[in-house]
Amino acid sequence: MVKKNLYPMKGKIDMDLLPLATIRDLLKDRRLTVVAERAGLTHPTVKRIADGDEAISVTTWRKLSDYLKVATQE
Repeated sequence: MVKKNLYPMKGKIDMDLLPLATIRDLLKDRRLTVVAERAGLTHPTVKRIADGDEAISVTTWRKLSDYLKVATQE
């Protein structure tokens, strides 16, 4: 029986994520409460990132990146 790799991205950074500097720039003119709600995050988390905190999880990074990619296309 061949085992599947259940965590193919473990230890790797997704290359299609927006850079954190870009995310911070995109958050400058947005209502952080709305971004947090629509991205599935809490306001304090989004506020920390907007204020320059780079110690975030890849999951949080992915949620913000995905939301902002769609929001900037509209």
